[in-house]
Amino acid sequence: MKKQIIIILSLVLLVAVSAGAYFTVHKISEKKEQEAIEQAEALNLLSFNSNNINKISIHTQDNEDYTAILNDNGKWEFETETDFDINTYYLNYVATAFSSFKATEKLGPVTDETKKQYALDNPNIITLYDDNNSYTIYAGKETPTKEYYYVMVNDSEDVFLVSSDYKDFLSPSKNSLKNIEIIKDVTSTINHVRLERDGSVIYDITLNDDGSSWSMSEPLETDSVDIATVGNLTASLKQLLIDKFGDIIDKSEYAKHGFDNPSYLISCEQENGDSVNIAVSEYDPLTTEMVECLNVDTGQIFYCAANYISMLQNNTEVYLQDNVCYFNVTEIKEVNVSTPDYEVNMKIDQENGQYEVDGTDVDKLGDEAISALENFYNSLKNISSNTLDLNEGITKIAPEIIITYTLKDNSETSLELIPKDNNSYWAVVNGKYTGFLVDKKTFTKSDGINDMYKALQDILKS
Repeated sequence: MKKQIIIILSLVLLVAVSAGAYFTVHKISEKKEQEAIEQAEALNLLSFNSNNINKISIHTQDNEDYTAILNDNGKWEFETETDFDINTYYLNYVATAFSSFKATEKLGPVTDETKKQYALDNPNIITLYDDNNSYTIYAGKETPTKEYYYVMVNDSEDVFLVSSDYKDFLSPSKNSLKNIEIIKDVTSTINHVRLERDGSVIYDITLNDDGSSWSMSEPLETDSVDIATVGNLTASLKQLLIDKFGDIIDKSEYAKHGFDNPSYLISCEQENGDSVNIAVSEYDPLTTEMVECLNVDTGQIFYCAANYISMLQNNTEVYLQDNVCYFNVTEIKEVNVSTPDYEVNMKIDQENGQYEVDGTDVDKLGDEAISALENFYNSLKNISSNTLDLNEGITKIAPEIIITYTLKDNSETSLELIPKDNNSYWAVVNGKYTGFLVDKKTFTKSDGINDMYKALQDILKS
């Protein structure tokens, strides 16, 4: 009995000791969790709604001061006049970045010695305002490892380490605040673009009065400008953004940077009267990431991603329609074709379903004959080229092939194909050289123009 009592008392004591240990451990754990929460909260330096920020003041280590306010239209503008346009993107990013601003480590209270050591005696100062509060960041220098910045906030005397991911916002400069858009007013239509490459004009194109079609004045005069590709060009120009700003230089310094004879010079004008002229240094589009550029109007050097300016590599023919002489069948009244192998006259009235080839009523021969005529005509109207020849004059010899279109208004357009060599023709429209070369295989290849003519003749003779 005595032995049993001893066992029971021992078990009671063990339970009591275990319970005490559990509560002690639990209390220590709760304390550690609370300390961890408090430490995490201590690293939450700023928290606010970025949408409520309506004023941002910036003081740089170069002792430059800028204040931007949100105007009634919801756009940022400088409080006082500056010699550059404002970068609204940057200010929006500043507001967003600091709206949930966290540190990595708390170093403790600042002293005069550590202020100097961390460059907090002459910090960058960024202050954001809403209607009720202000939020101030004092940013010193980066740590030796370049991983963190030394930072203080508001009235706190503590110094914190903040990730260098915030670098763009903790080390602002005049260049940070400059507008990064090359085309400032993207709502205004671009109505003129010119590109020179290595001193030669690649294109000089102007929007016509109708507001939709374009004409080229150099390197050849033509109205056969491809609206879609020019549309892509103007859209790309409006989307151009500056990645980084360099120095502002004058003409005496152009040669130093290679801009006295730039590899590329692109200019554009807008309906609102704005214009911009950009010189671009030589670069390899396959390997270069950032390209040095110069705003000729301001002397501002800047750097742009090579893929943003890929349009500089396009040749003249990219912006021209590849059809040498194109008329829809609904516009046509008569077509005459003369080649070394055959001559043919076609009268076409698609609206009334009447077709004639060399005096033969094709429509009376049925759908197969009409289809063959249309195939032959389509092969003629689709004569195209993707090759320009602007460096040579045309040999003054007779054309080998002549195609004359008579339109419903009785006006005539003549396409003359003059042999250049064994492979190609110079294309001349109404006596004017188009600049295009037409491959002779357009006529001789399988299912080419000659085959379409033969197929038509076979049906007519059957």
